[in-house]
Order: sequence, then structure tokens, then C-alpha cells
Amino acid sequence: MKTKLNLKGFTTFAIKSGLLGRMFRREGSDLQEVLGRREAEDPKGSTWGMHGLAKLGPDYEDGTSEFARAIDGNCMMVMVQFNDRICPGANISEQMSEQVAAITEREGRKPNKTEMAQLRDDAEAFLLPRSHIRRTPVPVFIYDERIAIFTTSAKRANDVAALLFSIANDLGLHDVPLPASAVDSTRGWLTSVALSEDDSILEATSNVVLRYDATEEKKATLRIKDKAVHERDVQDLITQSLYQASELGVVVLEGAETPAGLGGVEFTINDKLIIKGLKFPDLTIKTHLGDTDGNKQAELDGVITLVALAIPEIWDIVFNALGGEDRTAFEEDDEL
Repeated sequence: MKTKLNLKGFTTFAIKSGLLGRMFRREGSDLQEVLGRREAEDPKGSTWGMHGLAKLGPDYEDGTSEFARAIDGNCMMVMVQFNDRICPGANISEQMSEQVAAITEREGRKPNKTEMAQLRDDAEAFLLPRSHIRRTPVPVFIYDERIAIFTTSAKRANDVAALLFSIANDLGLHDVPLPASAVDSTRGWLTSVALSEDDSILEATSNVVLRYDATEEKKATLRIKDKAVHERDVQDLITQSLYQASELGVVVLEGAETPAGLGGVEFTINDKLIIKGLKFPDLTIKTHLGDTDGNKQAELDGVITLVALAIPEIWDIVFNALGGEDRTAFEEDDEL
């Protein structure tokens, strides 16, 4: 398992219960074999990128690698890896310019638009097999009815969800993972938190994004960074100028009683229920990890477990405040 993982921001997808149970029932060599069919490959030919599962790393007992690992009995972790070719536009332009110069010298004219498009395709086909491949790991925590995909990119999250749908099919489950949505308005709820009118255990801090939907002479989006939400001018924008919060920095109130000890945990949440900047107090991390004696792998495993325990509690706080999760999408026969 890589020692550096981005566990600070995630997108939530929902899935009918069953996937986690099937993974636990088939845990062991059978599950690893099924998941191994979806292993990430390098892009070939003119393909810009490919993605698939990556091994998590050596198991402490026998030194083998795994495509999935149970975390504290409440979720399963997999790693999706994106292998993308890095071919700068300047390199493509340089390759094209050589061909343009050759045509100009040979025929005494410049290539037309159709020929330029073909020259670009030819340049990409020549350069792509020689280009560097960037490998980006995206951790995924699979719970009973929800999935945390550790990316804030909608496109990348959808690509991961499509892969998970294929994996679910391989395990005999034909449910589509869908972006999580709430029963009540997320923007209205975020606005109430910003105004301290919400009775959840979240308190607004800073990094607020305000949106105004009407087509009047107001700026549609205001992004306010490094300024406390409770300051008068920010509050006035909401109460007097009718802006609503579409993104908000929050903190779980100190002393809040949660099994994972979320008091003091900070994060930013937006109206699409995407979490960013997840940050635990140093004392919480130290208490949870205990004495790792400088073992980096043990530290990483401890942080992974802490995050895995905290995520369901964050979901509970958010969805309880929003009146629950909207599951009506599962009544339709949607396809990715």
C-alpha cells in the first residue's frame, strides 16, 4: 500500500445493500481472483488513459498482495488507479509544425483545416506510446449502503462508480451506484448552518461559497476564503442580499459524543454533498493511533481506520440534518 494517500476529500455514492455483504462472504482468494480481473492496465496505442483496480500492498502475515481489505469489520477498502498518459500540448504542436513545414515546402501551400486535424491525430499517435504515464491512486471505502470515493472530481467519481458497477456484476449484484442525494435542500441546510440556525452538532467556520440564483445585478457566485462566517458582512450577504451557501467550512462541536470521537473534526461540504479538507485534531489522531514507534505503515493503517470509522458518523450527522437520504432513484431502472 502506498504511504501517501489522499484521504481528505470524498464523493458519496449510494448503492442498494448487498455489495459489502457479498464481498465479505467471498473474502479470501476467491474475492481477490474476481477483483483481479479488473486490474489497472497501462494505456495502449492511441488511448490516453485507462483505470482499474490496484493492489493495496503486502499483507503482514504472508507477504501477499490484495485487491481488497476489510477495515475494522465495517467496510471494505479497494484502490482504483488511473493510468493517464502525459503528452503536453507543446510537444504535439512541435510535432505538427514539422509536418506543416514539410507540406509547405513540398507543395507551396499551408494545410487546410481537415489536414490539420489529421496532422494532430498523427502527432498524437506518434507521441503517445513514448509519453510518460502518470499513475493516480483513488482509495474507495465500500460500506453497506454507501460508498466513499476519495476524489472531488465528478468525472473521476463517475468513472470509479462505473468500475464498481462492473465489479458488483461480477459478484452477482446488478445495482447501480448513484450519487447520494438528500431529501431536503442541501443549499438551504448549509445556509441555516451558516446563520447558526441549525440544531445539528456542526458549526460554520470559514471558506464559504455564496450563490444567488436570480438574474438581477448581483454577482452570481461569491467565494469568501479565510474569513469567519459569523462576521457581520458575511451574515448580511445572506440575510439582506438573499445569497445562499452552496459550500461551507464546518467543525463538529467540541464535546460532541460520537463513537469515533468526532469532536473538533473539520471539513468543507458543498451542496452536492462532496466533503473536502477533512482534518482531525492532533489529539484525536494521537489517541487513536497510539504508539506506532515511528512505523510509517502502522501510522498509515491507523489513519485509514480512523477515517473509515469517522465517515459513517459524518454521513449520519449530515443526512439526519437533511431529513434522510433520497432513495427514490433506486426505484427507477437507471444505467450508468
